[in-house]
Amino acid sequence: TVIAGKGGSVAPGGLVQVVEGESVTLSVIPDEGYELSELKVDGANVDASASYTFTNVTASHSFYAVFRLFATVTPSPSPSPEIPSSPTDIG
Repeated sequence: TVIAGKGGSVAPGGLVQVVEGESVTLSVIPDEGYELSELKVDGANVDASASYTFTNVTASHSFYAVFRLFATVTPSPSPSPEIPSSPTDIG
């Protein structure tokens, strides 16, 4: 069973049938503005990457992809230079 949370998809998805002993590769595709946050295989966290391969499938498995919004970094405003209040303040 393949499930993608809000913010992306996994292909193939849903109930994926695999011939016993064969392999299947799942592609993780974040939507625009999202990134992959974590992957869970059979309830355990695995390294979050763009794909995951089940090899030599002999039993049922679960796969869940979790996505999050990109963290936007707002730059700090630069302090504005001091402007002299009169020509005599230039120093």
